[in-house]
Amino acid sequence: MIRYRRAMHLIMNKQLPTDRSKEQFNAQVSNSKLLPSQKEQKRHLKSKLKFQRRIHKLETRIAHAISRKDKVVELQARKDLDELLHSQSQKDDIVTQPTSCILPETIGSSHNTDTGRDRAIAEVTLIFQKLLTSIHNQAKECAPGASTKEVQNSKARNLLHHMTKGTQTQNMFQDVSALRGYVRKKFHGRATLIIKSLSELSPTVLEIAPTIEDSNQRKIMNLCHSKLTEVERVCSIGCGPGNDVVGLITFLRNCLSNELADADTVTHETKGYKLKQVMLLDFAISEWKEAALNDLIPILKPEYVDNISCQSCDVTKPLKDEEANNPSIAEFVQNADIFLTSYLLSETRNSWDEFYIEIVQLAPEGALFYFSEPMAWQLHRLIKMSTECLISDEEADSLVEDESAAKDPTSLHRLKFIWIDSSMHYPELQQMDGRAGGPAVLLAIKL
Repeated sequence: MIRYRRAMHLIMNKQLPTDRSKEQFNAQVSNSKLLPSQKEQKRHLKSKLKFQRRIHKLETRIAHAISRKDKVVELQARKDLDELLHSQSQKDDIVTQPTSCILPETIGSSHNTDTGRDRAIAEVTLIFQKLLTSIHNQAKECAPGASTKEVQNSKARNLLHHMTKGTQTQNMFQDVSALRGYVRKKFHGRATLIIKSLSELSPTVLEIAPTIEDSNQRKIMNLCHSKLTEVERVCSIGCGPGNDVVGLITFLRNCLSNELADADTVTHETKGYKLKQVMLLDFAISEWKEAALNDLIPILKPEYVDNISCQSCDVTKPLKDEEANNPSIAEFVQNADIFLTSYLLSETRNSWDEFYIEIVQLAPEGALFYFSEPMAWQLHRLIKMSTECLISDEEADSLVEDESAAKDPTSLHRLKFIWIDSSMHYPELQQMDGRAGGPAVLLAIKL
């Protein structure tokens, strides 16, 4: 919704505090440790986040109504959205255009981008259905009197509960039914999250998006988008059933190829593009292979990927320990174009530091790092680590030969970050842990 997005941007910016001299606060600090002015600023940002969530809820309702061709629900949702924007704009003395005049086909950022994104999501759905069919044909663990789906979903709920709390153990992953229930519940959503997030970097989307005042941020966004067109080798960390890789390859085949073809740089035959190498890493890789990956790999190879390898890897341990047992991991990291991590930092909270410091050290210049988490707190921690005690490039290079360097967070200083979630165009909300329309998504590039 182009007009809606512009209206919301005006409202959100109007709500910004005018006193820039106020001391900034850390959103993760408890209220008892904040100054009165900081408490007011935090309250103000929470109010803005709540407003954004209400907008997102209505936008989603409109999109779903259009997909179902339900005019009654669509018109009511548009009316509610008009009233919400109008009531808020009256408070801030802003004139906004009514959303009721927006044609259904204008929902979204760009018709070209949406077409590619929709094709990518449709391809994810096709792969997902093939995977479920393969899993169903092999399922033998179903309890008498219950369907395979019911058993799997029931066991998956318990596993997901522990993963959310960070209390999962490797023994919990030995239940194939639980892992296949995880696939049913999370595979499609996690894969489409990558598509939707990376689509926000499209030049056509950024053209009509609210102005990004920080020129450095705009430069990083354009650079990340450019690097995505060069991706051939992918490392998925904490890969689970492989959903992140599926999301990325379908994005590359449908969204990027669509943009490049429209730019006359390549033909639409780019849709047949495939990755050269994928490395899947997980501390329960054997269990995931039995539950899903052994079914998924034949679907992806060779149509989508030339070569796929699965390796055991625990991010709570230093990479050098893993390398001692499996040197192929470090070798692949040195040539990888992008690293995918979803919901892993929260599940291994505060125990991933050394592993990712080493990963960044070994990764080539220009490598991309994709992170998605239910809340942003661990991503804020990563950004903070990357900005502590910055050193020069020469000093960083010399640290690579030092055994103590792996524990030095300054190794992360070459990472430049951009948020590609609902806070993307609202910098003041990026410091908050919550997001308006789903998980927190962070993209980084090593420069």
